[in-house]
Amino acid sequence: MESWGPYVTSQPYNYYLDELLYRRTGDGIWARRVESGLRWLASKQNLDGGPCHGAFPPIAPGRGEGIGFYKCREYEVEHNAFAADWLYRLSNLLRDRAPDLSEVALTMARSALHFVLNQILPDGGVPAKVTPKGVRSVAVTPGHTLLLLRRVRSTEGGAEVLEAERKVEAWTRRNSLAKLHFHGAHPDLQPEELEEASLYNVAQYYLERFEETRDAEYLRIAESLACLGLLWQCPKQLSWVDNPTQGAAAEQTHYLQYSVYSYNCEKFTFLIRLSAYTGDRFYREEARHLLGRNFFTLVREGEWEGAVAERICDPWNARGEGYNSFGNLYIGELATELLLQALDLEQMLGSGA
Repeated sequence: MESWGPYVTSQPYNYYLDELLYRRTGDGIWARRVESGLRWLASKQNLDGGPCHGAFPPIAPGRGEGIGFYKCREYEVEHNAFAADWLYRLSNLLRDRAPDLSEVALTMARSALHFVLNQILPDGGVPAKVTPKGVRSVAVTPGHTLLLLRRVRSTEGGAEVLEAERKVEAWTRRNSLAKLHFHGAHPDLQPEELEEASLYNVAQYYLERFEETRDAEYLRIAESLACLGLLWQCPKQLSWVDNPTQGAAAEQTHYLQYSVYSYNCEKFTFLIRLSAYTGDRFYREEARHLLGRNFFTLVREGEWEGAVAERICDPWNARGEGYNSFGNLYIGELATELLLQALDLEQMLGSGA
C-alpha cells in the first residue's frame, strides 16, 4: 500500500497517545517514540521570523505533493491551532515524568499559538491558509481555534487571548451558525468544502463553554449542532450494501463514500457528555452505535493491524472498488482519534459501556 507521508500538524496527538500507552504498559518503546517524535516535530516548525513564524507545514516537506493535494509552503491556521492544543496537553502530561520534554512541547505550543493569533482577521475570521509572504485565503469555520483559545486563555496571554476568542466566536455565530455552513476541517481540500468535522469541533466548543459557565444557551447550541450532525448520517441500512450504512456519513462534498470515523474532533465523547447534561439517552446510544461502526473498519491482523479504514462502504461504487470496499488505511489520525476516545470512554462509562 502506498505511503503518503505524515501530516505534521496531526503528530502531537499521536505522541499524546504514545505517552498514555507508556503509562499503561511500561514499555519503553512508547516513551522513546514521544521523545524522538517531539524532536522531529521541532525540526519542522517555521522559526524564520516571517509572517508564518511558529507555524507547522501541513505535511512533511518533500512528501505527498505527487498526489496533487498538498502545498508544503502554505500554512494552515486551523490545523496549527489543533497542533498547539495537543502540544499544550502533552506538555501538561509530561510535566512530572519528563520536564525537559514538557518544555520542548510547551515552547512549540506557544509559538504555534502566536502564529494563530497573528492570523485572525479584523472581523474575527480565521483564514484557511497563509503563504510565507503573509497572503491569507478565505476564512473557514474556526472550531480548532475556538477550542485552543478557550483552553489556554487562563494561562497564556490573558486579555489578548480572551479578546481573540470573543472576536472568533462572533464570526462563527454570524457565518457558521447563522448560515449552517461548516467548512474547512481537512488539510487536503479547498476551504469552502462542507465537512462534518467542522461542525463537531464547534459543538465541542459550546459544550465546553456550558461546562465552564453553566449558561443554558451554550448547551442549546451544542445540542442543536448534534441534531444537525445526525442529519448528516445515513438513516438506515442500504439494501444493496453488505457493510453497515446506518450512521455513516459522507464527510465532505468531494468524498461521497460513507465514513464513520471522527476526524480530528471528539465526536464520540462529545455525544456522551451531551447525553449526561441533557438527560437524553439518545446521544449516548448514538455514540455507542458510531463507535461500534468504527471497530468494524479496524484492521485486526497482519502488517496493518490497528489501522482504520477511510470508509465503511462505497454505496455508489464511485471509486470502482465495490460497494463494500474500505479504501485506504490510516495508522494515525483516524486510528489515533478512535483509540484516544476509546480510552476516554472507558473512564466515562466503565468497562460495561
